Amino acid sequence: MPLSAAESARQYRKHRDANPEQREAYLKKERERWRKDRDTGKKKAINDLTEREKRSRRKKWKEAKKAARAKARTIVELQTPPPTPEPLELDCPPQLGPSRQRLQGERIRERRKL
Repeated sequence: MPLSAAESARQYRKHRDANPEQREAYLKKERERWRKDRDTGKKKAINDLTEREKRSRRKKWKEAKKAARAKARTIVELQTPPPTPEPLELDCPPQLGPSRQRLQGERIRERRKL
């Protein structure tokens, strides 16, 4: 069965990052590409944007961070084992009045007084 696009991309990244030299070359290439885009004006630093663009970009960042946190919480929830079930209560009705031991202790104290 063929791999899905996500699976093949994951496999490609895993293979690429397995070799430290290849990974370093990839990272260097990406840094150069980013610098080139920044110099040509394709990508701008936040300081170079207008106030409106800053608000828009920060709003996107905020939404992305919110989604990432929600995803992390979901993962933690899924990995957390379920709570221990409550102990089963016996079918005994609750005791009305003092316990047998308490009554016995009271009797002993009464006898000592006499």
